[in-house]
Amino acid sequence: MRKIVAGLFSTLDGVIEAPEKWNPPYYDDELNRAVMPLLADAGTHLYGRRSYDLFRAVFTGPAAPPHAGLMTAAEKAVVTSRPLGDPGWGPTTAITGDVAAALTTLKQQPGGDIAVGPAAPSSGSCFRRSCSTS
Repeated sequence: MRKIVAGLFSTLDGVIEAPEKWNPPYYDDELNRAVMPLLADAGTHLYGRRSYDLFRAVFTGPAAPPHAGLMTAAEKAVVTSRPLGDPGWGPTTAITGDVAAALTTLKQQPGGDIAVGPAAPSSGSCFRRSCSTS
């Protein structure tokens, strides 16, 4: 069974929200070596809707970073209450309704772990319930 694993950016005083506002000056080769294995080894990348929209803009935009191809090719699952329409960013599945049940089903599928990026605000009870079920 796959695991849901989180790789969150955090300041020394514990701030994990809005990493796009504070971490760019600190994103160097050392941090890249720590982050890239989590991204590359994941079978699925799991996002909340706001994080998905932000990452899609970054990785499909004109100044996309070197690993944009990896991020675009990766399977993505998005927890959202609004329709995605054309996701426009590689293979993407919307998770709506019973999020805990959908994540439990996703964990039971074959493949690598499910990586949660900057989705800390949405990683509350729905992820706890899914993570606690085997």
